[in-house]
Amino acid sequence: MSAEPWEKSYPAGVSWHAEFPRRPLYEMLDDAVAKYRDRPLCDFMGRRFTYGEIGALVDRAAAGFRRLGVVKGTHVGLFLPNTPHYIIAFFAILKAGGVVVNYSPLDVARTLAHKIEDSETDIMVTLSLKALYPQMAALLGATRLKTLVVGDL
Repeated sequence: MSAEPWEKSYPAGVSWHAEFPRRPLYEMLDDAVAKYRDRPLCDFMGRRFTYGEIGALVDRAAAGFRRLGVVKGTHVGLFLPNTPHYIIAFFAILKAGGVVVNYSPLDVARTLAHKIEDSETDIMVTLSLKALYPQMAALLGATRLKTLVVGDL
């Protein structure tokens, strides 16, 4: 197997052709939670979250998504900035069986409406921030979007 040109910049022992186990991504988080439960996973606005805390929040959110009707193949949008909400919702959607559809907080309303229709997103997760919530709230009745899940900082 020949090396790819970009592999020259990789650290020693790292290969483009590395084999990865075929299993759900959320299981890798579950493994990390079991192994590193009390270690920090992320720090946001002065609040440190451990693997155990994030794991518990992912499980709780996954149960909530299932109650909202998320099953295998349900498209759930994430209209979120880089916050712990994103990590939690991303893994929770996968755990509930859904498909994550990412939306940029920088997109304008017309682009968001097109993406919602094109990706068949019925549920959207966002925050109650002035830069995010009003845009999604306006699309709730004007697109196929049926449910808006809103978190707070």
